[in-house]
Amino acid sequence: MQKVLTEDDRRNLAGVLMDMFEQWGLSSENQLALMGYPEGTAGRELRRLRQGSPFPQDADKLHRAEQLLAIQDCLRTAYPRSGSMAEYWLNQPNRHFKKRSPLAVMLDGVDGLREVRVHLDCTQNWI
Repeated sequence: MQKVLTEDDRRNLAGVLMDMFEQWGLSSENQLALMGYPEGTAGRELRRLRQGSPFPQDADKLHRAEQLLAIQDCLRTAYPRSGSMAEYWLNQPNRHFKKRSPLAVMLDGVDGLREVRVHLDCTQNWI
């Protein structure tokens, strides 16, 4: 059962995601795709989120946000002294992803986000 977040929680979530995407150097199209917005969504949706609109109370988008935040946390742990390494790592071909960049894998959707998270966080595969 998905927890219902307060409007303030969703505002904070939007702010954290926007800051993270800026640190990662992502295009508007990639930001929207990672959050699960349909192709062709106007960039003004990002502007609204940056200006304090709450993140949508949508199960798919919230699940994606959870995966993205976990990936960011793993990258902070892996590269604690260099904020720019996350952007670099996300954009480099990676043998674990058949020479695709982690970002390209993440853009495949929820399964791609999960694949990158599992790669970074070994505890995700424990059964």
